[in-house]
This record gives sequence, C-alpha cells and structure tokens, in this order.
Amino acid sequence: MPPELNTQMNAEFSATLSLGMLGLDVYADKACLLGPDASLLESLMRDIASLWPVFQDIIQAEKIPAALGLNDTQGWEADLTFCDNETIQSLNAQYRHKNQATDVLSFCLFADQPQSQRAVMAKLPLVSLGSVFVSIAWAKAEAEKTGQDLSGYILERVFHGFLHLLGAHHDTMPDYERVKKIQATVLASRGHQGA
Repeated sequence: MPPELNTQMNAEFSATLSLGMLGLDVYADKACLLGPDASLLESLMRDIASLWPVFQDIIQAEKIPAALGLNDTQGWEADLTFCDNETIQSLNAQYRHKNQATDVLSFCLFADQPQSQRAVMAKLPLVSLGSVFVSIAWAKAEAEKTGQDLSGYILERVFHGFLHLLGAHHDTMPDYERVKKIQATVLASRGHQGA
C-alpha cells in the first residue's frame, strides 16, 4: 500500500490547504496532537500558508517546475504528514531499506517518472506531486540539540520535502547549496531560521 494511503487511514487530524496552484492535504497522527503539539500544528499550518507564495515565486524564478515540464496554469496536489519517529522509521525501512528514523521523507509521484511519462502527466489539469512525511519527534530532538527554533526547523524540513517533490536533489555541493539557499530565503521572508 502506498505510504500516503496508509497514513491517511491512521491520521487523527486532516485538513486541506489551498495554496495558489497547490492543493495540500495535511495529516497528523495522534502523537502530534497531544499536549503542546496541537497548537504547534495549528501554527505550522498558518506558517506554511504564509510561506507558500514566497516559495512559489522562488521555484518559478529558479525554473524548477518548468524543468519538469510543469506549467503555472495547472494545479498541483500533494500530501504532508506530521508523524512520530516510529512511523517515519517504518516508512524508511520499507521504502528506503534503512531501518532508522529520519527527519523527512519524500515520495515523488511525478518528478521521479521518466521524462516521457512526465510529459503525458503534465498535460493533465491536476498533477499529483507526491507525499512528504516529517517526524515531529525527530524535529524536537534536533531543534533542542542545536538550539534552533522548533517551528523553523520543521518548516525547513517541509519545504525541503516540497523541493524533492519538484525534483530538486542535493547529491552535489552546488545542488546542496541551491536547496539550502531556497529554504533559507523562504524561512527568512517571515522571520524564521532553519538549520
């Protein structure tokens, strides 16, 4: 079963954000809704909505969607799931064969397709980009360890995942620097700091 379907069935929270050309379905498991995490989730939703136009402008200027054959007249859809370390470790083991928790996982439905398949899919009025999973538990531990703002750290992971859905990679130093710069610019536009 694809990870987005499995997580939707276990989700304790779901919402849809309409972000310009992107329809974003957001899910959170029960662990993310307990205690102070419930208000964190509401804050993250507001921040994602306010940061999306900046992100959209940057990726258009960088020609990231165009490089995939996407245009600005079609709609995009994606899933974002906030989860715990157990969930992300299970996904990491099943799909990446790494039996350990991590901060963010992206499952691309569009960008990882061969160019010929993307060309066909890009003609559709709505393109499904894929799913992003962010571990709130991992983010808390990392933010505490490094002294970073928790919201900023999580938002950086969210937009990092979105960049992967749009085909951005960081296998080389120039690609890594490009991804880091985009993330930092998006976060700085609203006073957040990432890693």
